Amino acid sequence: MLKKVLEILDSKYMSKESDSYNLTSHKHNIAQETQVNNTLDHDRSITLRTNSTNTINNTNTSSTEKTLTPTKTVPDKRSTISPDIYKPINVFQPITERPPLSIFENVTHPLQPKSIFDGDLTKPIHTNKFYANFFLGTQEFPTYLDPYVVTWVPGNYSGITVSHVDDYQKVFASDNPPSYFLSPLGIYSVVFSAQELNNGILALSSLDQMSVNVTITPKNSTEKKMSLPLVRGAAYITAIYSDLTPLFTSVVGFKKIEKVEIKNYNYFKFIITLYDEKRWLLYAFPEKKTLFNLEIQNNILKATCGAFNGTIQVTKVPINNSDAENILDASAGTYAKKITLSAIVDGKTGNYTYTFDIFQYKGHSLLHYAMPHHMSSFDNITASKRTNVSLPSTTNGLMVAYVGECWNMIEHDLPVDIDFFPYSQGKEPEYSDEALKAIKEAAMYELSQDFDSQIDKNTIYFSGKVFSKFALLCLVINNILKNKTLAEECLKKFNHSYMPFVENLNEYKLVYDTTWNGIVTDQGFTKGPLADFGASYYNDHHFHYGYMIFAAAIISYIDPAWAEKVKDWILDLIRDVANPVHDSYFPAFRSFDWFTGHSWAKGIFESPDGKDEESSSEDYNFYFAMKLFGMTIGDNAMVSRANLILAILKRSLHSYFLYESSNTIMPRVFLPNYVSGIKFMNKIHHTTYFSPRLECIQGIHMLPLTAISAYIRTPSFVQSEWDNKLASIINTINDGWKGILFANLAISKPKESYDFFSSCFDRKYLDNGSSLAWYLVYSSAFANSAES
Repeated sequence: MLKKVLEILDSKYMSKESDSYNLTSHKHNIAQETQVNNTLDHDRSITLRTNSTNTINNTNTSSTEKTLTPTKTVPDKRSTISPDIYKPINVFQPITERPPLSIFENVTHPLQPKSIFDGDLTKPIHTNKFYANFFLGTQEFPTYLDPYVVTWVPGNYSGITVSHVDDYQKVFASDNPPSYFLSPLGIYSVVFSAQELNNGILALSSLDQMSVNVTITPKNSTEKKMSLPLVRGAAYITAIYSDLTPLFTSVVGFKKIEKVEIKNYNYFKFIITLYDEKRWLLYAFPEKKTLFNLEIQNNILKATCGAFNGTIQVTKVPINNSDAENILDASAGTYAKKITLSAIVDGKTGNYTYTFDIFQYKGHSLLHYAMPHHMSSFDNITASKRTNVSLPSTTNGLMVAYVGECWNMIEHDLPVDIDFFPYSQGKEPEYSDEALKAIKEAAMYELSQDFDSQIDKNTIYFSGKVFSKFALLCLVINNILKNKTLAEECLKKFNHSYMPFVENLNEYKLVYDTTWNGIVTDQGFTKGPLADFGASYYNDHHFHYGYMIFAAAIISYIDPAWAEKVKDWILDLIRDVANPVHDSYFPAFRSFDWFTGHSWAKGIFESPDGKDEESSSEDYNFYFAMKLFGMTIGDNAMVSRANLILAILKRSLHSYFLYESSNTIMPRVFLPNYVSGIKFMNKIHHTTYFSPRLECIQGIHMLPLTAISAYIRTPSFVQSEWDNKLASIINTINDGWKGILFANLAISKPKESYDFFSSCFDRKYLDNGSSLAWYLVYSSAFANSAES
């Protein structure tokens, strides 16, 4: 191959030295987090894959700082943006109604869900949603509703605990800035139960994206039951009792209870004061006009009027808020049973709406807590329904209660115009002759490499990173260097390496799991749940498949005919992660959480701190890849859906993952970390699962660097992080993470980034998913702008 390249190119553009790839990987370890000292085990291994042959020292390039001479050389761009993208479109349209491809063998998963009603087992099960702890493992780890946390407690007085932790109770690491903060677990303020619920039976039904119904029955009865509709953001925890005698316990302890007389209404109100001096309100709504009373007996709150049929709610009174009780009274008895999601995209504007399916008590309006990213995107009507009732969430800042049955949120800056090529707001990429020479030299060297030897066929994740690298290389050759002959050679080599995955010819196959309804690798069925980063157990699917889809989108853009060869296979990967509807084959949006505004990586692994996500950038990489592939096949609904999700991600990530000094949502002492590290539902830990090194912690929120990176990671954020966190360590880094950090710097200082990659560059600073040719394209595209 190298001989062929040399025949085509002028030899002055070829590097005669050879290359060394330090294939640095990151490892999404989904082993259960330990609660000991509330820290992660920093001794988890770093996976390094190194090709030790062929070392290069590019000593022939001048190290002096260069001033690039601008030219009118611009990318050869074929527009894939349909004019229809600027028309209103319902984004929740099915991708296809067919079953998964037959190449994915049907298998039964070795891990079976627990306590799900038979009727719900016939439907795809959400694996990555907030309530997964209810049907996994011991079933006794918490479920994070926000602002409340609930937990199933079996045994005597089986029931559902209700907890809430105020900010002053949160635990912070002692280092500066603190490396983690968390909410302590086990502070059960109120526990719903009944006298008849000794060794009660738990059952789940109506498993939806933002809600689940939990029912507890006595061992020998299905008529007697306690059902709780659990909905994200609920202002009250609600239990519907059927012929049971209500009973409540508390780990904190009941200090006193006060019954409040309610005139002209057939319900009962109690003010409960716990030994931590927190006040909770309890409301009882009998189905019929009956008496109801509660008494404290040995720290147990018992109903004294026998079996009860009706609804009981508890809610916490925010501290230091004299108006809260009246507002909570005014909405008592009304609660949400589920949230229906809808969305319309019109060009650069996206509207998404929560419509609450409610039970309404005598005209009382629904009261529901919103997260900060909701509030900052509410339309004027929704924003006008704000109350002054608020409670802190676990890891998403202060939540505020709003009145109303519908929330409408607007995103005004959808990335409609961002495609395959480097992006900087208000600018167009262009390349100097000098930059093109450097790009050409790097591209030709990378084209001469053996693609197959760099593919780790035992893992979709590592393979996908390499495929993305070579797809970008093909894009550089075809559209920047505009060499169609060599582009064809690149496409041929890429196709040869990629198609065995599409044709399922590798040792470990992708299969269709009929238990949880998804596409998984079968590797974990023989090598254990943690094989391939837990992919067989639905961990990190959006990370893994995102790279494969991204690579396919680029090749399909270059060669539209090739898209037909992989289209159905890619669409099934997209359906596994981000099916827009809940159909017979896949759940809707396995990974993306429409309530918190970002994805969760952890699959069917029980976890005391709930779901987590380690890489915000690999999160948005999936949806960007989905957008690009949608563009190549003309699926405007998919493109608009991805644009909306990317806009929501930009807002939520800057709220909860990426921290500028202006952030008022996260604890101020935590902001100097600049990134979350691993964000759990209950804690945020500035670390990774694979290394405590700072460059890894920050860098895992950067890779891969693509056109969408500058949309999410703003120049101001990038520069601030560089100046205050990275500049002091950059000269101590001697592996592929150095290249990642400098590539990211191109967002704010493209010339400085370009100088690094073009001046005596040592290829040991490239990780296995990085192309020097692409980094040069990305950094030089705007290197002549005044801001550089």
